[in-house]
Formats: sequence, C-alpha cells, structure tokens
Amino acid sequence: MNETVLLLLLLATGFICLWKGGDLLVEGAGNVARSCHIPDLLIGLTLVSFGTSAPELVVNVLASLQQKPDIIFGNIIGSNIANTLLILGLSGSLFVLALPQKNRTQELLINILIGAVVIILACLPLQSPALSRWDSVALLIIFVGFLYWLFSHHMLDHRPERANGSLLKPIIWVILGAILLPLGGKWVIDSGTQLAQLWGISEALIALFAIALGTSLPELVTTIIAAKKGASELALGNIIGSNIFNLVLILGVSGLIAPIALSPALMLDFGISLLAVVALFGVLLLSPGRYLSRGGSMLLLLGYGAYLLMIVLRG
Repeated sequence: MNETVLLLLLLATGFICLWKGGDLLVEGAGNVARSCHIPDLLIGLTLVSFGTSAPELVVNVLASLQQKPDIIFGNIIGSNIANTLLILGLSGSLFVLALPQKNRTQELLINILIGAVVIILACLPLQSPALSRWDSVALLIIFVGFLYWLFSHHMLDHRPERANGSLLKPIIWVILGAILLPLGGKWVIDSGTQLAQLWGISEALIALFAIALGTSLPELVTTIIAAKKGASELALGNIIGSNIFNLVLILGVSGLIAPIALSPALMLDFGISLLAVVALFGVLLLSPGRYLSRGGSMLLLLGYGAYLLMIVLRG
C-alpha cells in the first residue's frame, strides 16, 4: 500500500513537472521568437522540438549503450506515431489550430521524405535490416542540412532587427522548461511502469505506454499548451520538428554509439509511422480554410485508436 501511494505521488509530481515545463518552454520560446523577430514555426521546429525530444534522446542513448535495438527503434517509431495521430489529433479536437497557407505542407513533405530515407537505409540489407554507423553519419548530415534549410527558408523574409527587451528571462524559462520536461517524463515513465507491474497490466501495454507514449508526454503537454494559447504554428512546428529530430538526430546519435539491428516485427510499425504523416498531410489538404478541422483531428485520433488495438491484439 505504501509503495502504491509513493508511486502515485511520483506520478503526480511527474505530471506537474511536465505541465509546468511545457508552459515555461512555450512561453519562453514564444518571447524569444517575438524579441528576435523569428517566426513561431521556426522556433517550434527547432528550439521547442529539441527540448521536447530530450526524453527520447536520453532513453535511446541508454538503450544504445545497453545494446537494446528494439527499444531504440520502438521508442522512435511509437513516439512519432503518437506525435502525429494522438497529439495533433487531440490538440486539433480541443482547440482551433490555424495554419499559415504557405508553410503548412512544406515541412510535412520533408518529414515524409526523411521518413522514407530512414526506412530505405534501415531496410537496405534485406537479410539483416540495420542502421550502420555510416547510415547514422548520413542521418546526421541530413539533420544539419535540414537545419540550414529551415533558417535560410524561414528567415528569408525577416530582416535581422535588434531584439526588443532583455532575452535573459525568456531564455531562463526555456532552459527550466527543457529541464523539467525530461525530468517529469522520467518520473511518469518509472512510476507508471511500476504501477502497471503492481496492478498486473500486460507487458505489451507497459512497453507501449511506458516507453513510446511516455517519452511523447512532453510533446503532448507542450502542443496542447501552445494550442490553448493560440500559438498554432508553435504547436504544429513542435510535432513536425520532433518527428524529424527523432528520425535523424536521435537515431543518428544512437547508431553512432552502436549499429542498430531492425527487428522484422517492427517493420510494419515503421511503415505505419510514415503513413501517419501522409495521413496528416492529406487531412491538412482536405481541411477547409487555413486550419486543422475538428473532423480531420478526430480521424487522426481514430487512427491512433486502431493502432493501439493492433498492438494489443498482436501482443
């Protein structure tokens, strides 16, 4: 009984850290963007995405050092599926996500292209699919190229101007948020896993929620807070940026530590993660006006529910 109470307190503390960390990160990043005349979408695609991807990076580095390839790929694949279908679906169902017409599809197309490249690299050795160290170097080069394109593309129409006001306070908020998010995520993952074991929940559900969904909690909290505050570009940029960071930066770093073998059982999930982004692309194209419609958001949520059902039935 005492152990259960302590775990529940740790779980609650983790959620508080996630919520406050997300609030600080969004508020601080938004102030940095406004002060430096940087578009919100660019901040979401870079600074916020890196902060919310910290749990995936920590989990994957530890898994690489312990040579656990299923955790490495499973964490990235599951997180990207949750980001695209669950988080954007939930955010778009609760709040209006208004999107700028000229920017709402370009980054998604890049996300789809990068996802296809990663699948090709991982599956190229047909008899033993894996990411080699050279593949990982290629992913990191793609990551650098992506960052260069982002800044050159999004800053093209923005003249460099002097920042308005002090940047110290918002930068401190961003740093605190980036610390609280992975810390809260770790506490939620650890306590949730132990509670699941105590309550006799199946191992498949423990792996799904504790690792893939657990490491996506910062993205979930940050995206919902950004959507609630009307920072739609920040919300969308956070999800797309996190997906790309997961695929090229985090997998790239993981593969440099040790080559990663891809389990045949995860190939279907890898394909689903790419199809999820394609589905989001289609939903945005079909949504009327310059926003993610609630109907489209519900379709994304239904897609995630179907994926969960598949995972449970597969065991």
